[in-house]
Amino acid sequence: MNAGLLSDLASGGGSWQFLGSHVGVWESVTVTHAVKRPPLGPVRALVVATTALVLVNAVAIGLQSPSAGGAAVRALRHLFDAGQHLALGLLLAAVVAALQRVGLGRRGAVIAVGVAAASLSIPVLTSDVSNFAWRVAPSFPKVVHGAVGVGVGASFSAAVWLGTVPQKPLLRAALAILGLGALAANHVLLPADYAGVHLFVTLMGIAVITAALSRVALPRGWPVVVRVTPWALASSLAAFCVGVWPGTPVVMELLRSDGSVVMPLLARAHAARTRTEAPIPVHSRAWFQPRASAPPVPPSRAVRLPGPPVVLLLSIDGLRADVVLEGKHDAYMPFLAKLRDGALAFDHARTPGAQTVYTMSSLFSCVYFSQLYWSKHRGNIWPAADETPRFPEFLTRARVRTFNVTPAPWLVNDIGVVRGFAEEVHTPPPRGTKYTPAATITDEFIAQLSKLGDGPAFGFTHYLDTHDGMRRGAPGDSALEKHLSQLKVVDGELARIDAAVRARGLSDRTVLIVTSDHGEGFGQRGVKGHSAHLYDELLRVPLFVRTPTPTAKRVSTPVSVIDLGPTILDLFGLPTPGRCMGETLARFTSKEPPKLTRPIAAEGRQKKMLLLQDRYKVILDDRVNTEEVYDLASDPKEERNLIAHDEVNAASWVSLARQFFDVHTLKRDGYVVPFRR
Repeated sequence: MNAGLLSDLASGGGSWQFLGSHVGVWESVTVTHAVKRPPLGPVRALVVATTALVLVNAVAIGLQSPSAGGAAVRALRHLFDAGQHLALGLLLAAVVAALQRVGLGRRGAVIAVGVAAASLSIPVLTSDVSNFAWRVAPSFPKVVHGAVGVGVGASFSAAVWLGTVPQKPLLRAALAILGLGALAANHVLLPADYAGVHLFVTLMGIAVITAALSRVALPRGWPVVVRVTPWALASSLAAFCVGVWPGTPVVMELLRSDGSVVMPLLARAHAARTRTEAPIPVHSRAWFQPRASAPPVPPSRAVRLPGPPVVLLLSIDGLRADVVLEGKHDAYMPFLAKLRDGALAFDHARTPGAQTVYTMSSLFSCVYFSQLYWSKHRGNIWPAADETPRFPEFLTRARVRTFNVTPAPWLVNDIGVVRGFAEEVHTPPPRGTKYTPAATITDEFIAQLSKLGDGPAFGFTHYLDTHDGMRRGAPGDSALEKHLSQLKVVDGELARIDAAVRARGLSDRTVLIVTSDHGEGFGQRGVKGHSAHLYDELLRVPLFVRTPTPTAKRVSTPVSVIDLGPTILDLFGLPTPGRCMGETLARFTSKEPPKLTRPIAAEGRQKKMLLLQDRYKVILDDRVNTEEVYDLASDPKEERNLIAHDEVNAASWVSLARQFFDVHTLKRDGYVVPFRR
């Protein structure tokens, strides 16, 4: 759309000939030269609504914490946000003007907009509502998707209809406030994800404001406004901000703002720029090759027990490393504090994913998300049809008693996240509770311990009381305080299990492993909760290993939760399959720590992370085509993206990460690694 047409659309003169009877047939009003103050009309109202969007976003960006790029990046962020949303407004204005010219009439416009919105919502919102659909109607998720589409279409149809009927001033004001509220709420609604939802909330906010203003009389000074408005500059800015790639620092800042709904669309169409083909380091070369035919790794037998091993793996949902390791919150977790100070404690343990499903599927299969086969099962995407053996299967075949006490209905053999347990126990949670509470889980776990004889055994449970969906009613004002309140409950249950081990005479042959599935955001980068990104506040977790002859040792070597499969097999004297992407940690109990050669990786929602040389962390987002590289030795808070600063080696680290994931991605005819929430 050129500047002349833009000015014509917004003016009160010749544009009426283009639009037809000043405001078109949607208004059902014939405007003649006798009418001195015609209505604003849908096109000009839409331009005003877009201006409101730009202003709301500018305020929200200004209130956010300063970016690592400084004032220049902040200024460019404001510029590109304004220009991109101005382009969105001009596009919508052109569509509305074209529909007016076609002469659909009020009814036709209502139907056309509703059908278009509903049709667009299906591909855009499917991934965003998939989890919601599974929870509401696990047997009929498409019904929920369809209902969402109908609701979206009906909402936009209603907005168009409201813009064509007379409105009392109070209703008009209420609609304008509602639209502005939607634009503002977009910055706090579902933070750091759900780009499709944010796009539709923005469009609905614009539609409601447009409906409120369409029949408002033009201000007396409107011709002056039109004359002094730099239409050529506005249209040029819109074209520039859509057509020019602003560079990694600005892109990352725009993607950080949920109200910047155009940038995710542009980013997905933009190819990542790094094309360096870096040589693979010699010491890691074996891990950059397919490992399906790699020979098994024999057990190290580094941990020797006086009898058949009993290994207990206890996991706590959403427990960040710093919450436990720094000692600031020991009053909430006396058992964990004692375990930290008296066992093998890993200071830099990371998870293979930023949410439970990703981490647990990798922990038990010993491979990463993209190496597994994911398909629709029970209304969601699960690895139920994946044929990769899970390490409990090897234990069960070796006549190790295996049991799983789970608070979640999807941590069972049938779903495929875990598999191979001879016995699994799931007690449904009380009505109104999302997951089975800790006390019930502990009771069941202790009951399983009571069944153990003199043979080897492996037991697993994962406490979900600290999950963000379980802590809402917990004591405390902040998310962290509520988290700590729930952690105190779980800590007491861990102490109960430990006491039961001693009471049953199992201490001299029990290895206790305590860890977490992911970290948690408590406001850093605007994120509360987890799964939104792969920075260390979501990946670094505590990992403690206590043997019958406990070794109090803090280990600085970076390790991964994916190493636990090989470690547990090693404790039972079993070899580790060569395809496993982790290495045993059992040797850390000896005086000479082992040298681990595999890189550490993580995945989540088409984001990928690879840690190289124990310090260079690469994050790739295949959904929006962004690249990040951080030197954790000098930048542990991950604030200075080396790619953005054109550091010499950054492109090489990105290349290595891409090579790693290209090799270790399941390739099967017709199969594409899915996006999973």
